[in-house]
Amino acid sequence: MIKRFSIVISLLAIIMLVSACGVNQEKTNGGEDVKIEKLDKAAVEAYSKNLKGNTFIKERLIEDNSITISYFGDFDSYKKENPKSNIDEARYSTYFDTGDAINKILMEESTRLFKEFEGMNQVKISIPFEGKTYSIDIDRTTAEEYFKVDFKEIGSDDSNEKWRTEVSNKYFTKDYRADFVTKFVTIK
Repeated sequence: MIKRFSIVISLLAIIMLVSACGVNQEKTNGGEDVKIEKLDKAAVEAYSKNLKGNTFIKERLIEDNSITISYFGDFDSYKKENPKSNIDEARYSTYFDTGDAINKILMEESTRLFKEFEGMNQVKISIPFEGKTYSIDIDRTTAEEYFKVDFKEIGSDDSNEKWRTEVSNKYFTKDYRADFVTKFVTIK
């Protein structure tokens, strides 16, 4: 009898644990139940390995509804963490030295993350380079207002046609990147 009782309790505990680890988390907001979608951390981690400059990403911190991405500050710190890498200092410097490369990462990759992950509410990216740190801390609503789109709607379009016509072909130009950087990127 005690053995059966212990098995039943164990099964109940497992069921409660599994249901608590679901994708959606409910919170009460002034008496209302609000569903907050939590990110699938494994999916975000896998996707973030395809971001521009991925080789030089030092750290990815994925939380319930946000991601913080930090790039290496210099070649020496990159090489210390990646001693077997065949990238030399000239190639490392050249990657970011084009000027617009940093802007592309900060604008385009933050935007792609919002498109890909409906539960992504905030993106922070910092890129230290040549004594300056270029960083963005942007939320979904601000990005949607800037691009005049709904990322949930665009992300649900499997053909990516809306993404191309309403965002990438329209805004991913050098002039729009410069405008975006002026509005949202801090340089210290």
